Amino acid sequence: MLTIERQVAAISYDGTAKKETVRLPRDASVADIVFDLSFTDTVSAGATSGTVMTDAVACILSGIKLVAGNTVIKNLTGRQVWNPASLMAGTDPEHTPPANGDAGAKVCSVCLPLECMCKRMRDGWRTILETARFPELHLELDLALPTVMFSADHDRTNTISGGLLKVAYRQLVGRDRPRGQVVFQETNYPLNFATARTAERHALTVGLRYRRIILHSELTSGTDDADSNSLLSTLAVVGDGNLRIWDGNFLKLRNRNKQQYQRETLQTGWGVLDFITAGALKTALNAEQANSLELVFDSGADHRLTVIPGTFLAYQRG
Repeated sequence: MLTIERQVAAISYDGTAKKETVRLPRDASVADIVFDLSFTDTVSAGATSGTVMTDAVACILSGIKLVAGNTVIKNLTGRQVWNPASLMAGTDPEHTPPANGDAGAKVCSVCLPLECMCKRMRDGWRTILETARFPELHLELDLALPTVMFSADHDRTNTISGGLLKVAYRQLVGRDRPRGQVVFQETNYPLNFATARTAERHALTVGLRYRRIILHSELTSGTDDADSNSLLSTLAVVGDGNLRIWDGNFLKLRNRNKQQYQRETLQTGWGVLDFITAGALKTALNAEQANSLELVFDSGADHRLTVIPGTFLAYQRG
């Protein structure tokens, strides 16, 4: 399938927090929405350089919300776009990071693709976002200077200037342009636990089909959970009270992801429960008739677990 890229907005950014609204055109078949951000980062002098955080540039997009009327289709942060895209693609999104602690000015950039069409599915064309299906469709964007662009062992600061965020969409073209039949929805649910929990339950919405559930496990201090599996020692997806659809722990899930996505290493703290086993929409986790669907886990203390379900809205059999 051939795609073309059409720009819909160019937003200036000087490191000051701001909110922007961008409207998408009618009658487009959207495969991805692309955020292309560039700016000059001036690093102060200091004795200790620290290490650049890999997804530091993506953190500037602190909020990405795609809204259709009263329905929120996407509600993510830049990190929540960057890390899953990197994990499943096997390579980081195109970017030029800040200087690794070197004092002075450097041009930095990142190109973040927000997935609307599930390309890993062989019938992913059915998930193309058809803007004509909605009375109006718009993006609500939050931009903010990241509080951390380097690891903790540094004493330098960042000053951002001359920034520009270009927003575009990739549209399918061709005589037989396929028409999407479902909408791929993703939103984040951050869960914070000051004390350790056993058999904690987080309810997932029933009446939908689940493409995947992305999990981000970290300490509340912001340190990502390493492969030690210290924060999620048990993890299960349970339907209708006691039917265990998936059972294991965070370490088992990450090892499974290495095989699925053919990766030797993964981003620390991230894992994906992928339910599309045969690459087809019909193999998604079907909770349309379920009475309940829950994520059940044991949590360590001072733990933040962000749950990002990827579901299909208004599923039409065809």
